[in-house]
Amino acid sequence: MNDTLQIVVTVLGIVSQLLLLGKHFKEQDIPAPAATDPKAGTVEPKRGRIRNRMDLSFALICAAFFSLLLTDSLLISGKNPSPGLSTILTVLMITSVIVTVMVAAWWLNLTEVVTGCLAVTTLVVLIIANGGPFFASSGDSVAGLSLLLPILSLITITSATLIYALGNPLSRTIRKNRRTLVTLTLLSLVIVSGAALGKQLALNVKNDSRTPRLVSAEACV
Repeated sequence: MNDTLQIVVTVLGIVSQLLLLGKHFKEQDIPAPAATDPKAGTVEPKRGRIRNRMDLSFALICAAFFSLLLTDSLLISGKNPSPGLSTILTVLMITSVIVTVMVAAWWLNLTEVVTGCLAVTTLVVLIIANGGPFFASSGDSVAGLSLLLPILSLITITSATLIYALGNPLSRTIRKNRRTLVTLTLLSLVIVSGAALGKQLALNVKNDSRTPRLVSAEACV
């Protein structure tokens, strides 16, 4: 059941970004209105943001990070992975899809929006992975990742990219509904992530061999 839920979340997250990229690609085919220079009498085409290698480097770094976490959550965490052909092909497929989506987002100048959405998708898949805070793993399986650094990194990426793309929720210059959307999204992610980190900390303390075990008086009789 949990494996199916992870796959559904991953597919929905990736497909939604593919639809966004496809919609934006079709809009680029529509000729944009040209700006006329009244002095020179010439017509200048409307240009978008110039692509640069720094944005591409950021997109590839995020793609590698997302692929690593998704691969671990879907194939390794809480399971008994085998280095077989199917596992290798699955890893290659996940990496190829994520890299393709990020490169397409960079090409269409949608790096910030797509990065933020994929970060949210990766965060959800990471939290609900087997061996994580909410779903236990079998005794002889691989333990799940420590969530502190991955969650902090994903929250930082999501906050930075969404604020950059949609606007600062503390600013009065953007529309109220957009400020509300950004605020509720970030607040929900912080609450869910905090709950996951707290749950994992409690499980780590409980499973630590150095934790004192309290025995009731009835058990001693």
